[in-house]
Amino acid sequence: LLCRPLGAKEQKVTQSVLNDLLAHYEAVPKDAEALLTVGESKVDSSIAAPELAAYTMTVNQLMNLDEVLNK
Repeated sequence: LLCRPLGAKEQKVTQSVLNDLLAHYEAVPKDAEALLTVGESKVDSSIAAPELAAYTMTVNQLMNLDEVLNK
């Protein structure tokens, strides 16, 4: 996505974001379900909804980095 590995600080921040999102979606599963209804792709039912939602939003944040948008 970035055409380079994440640095140590970036990995720490990304992991923290993922952990926070996972905690939120586990606490409020209806938010995970609502997120996963958006889009055309079918949801992979082998992945728990809170986990999939947390990864979805983490990747969304990474995709919105200026470095990704301005390659």
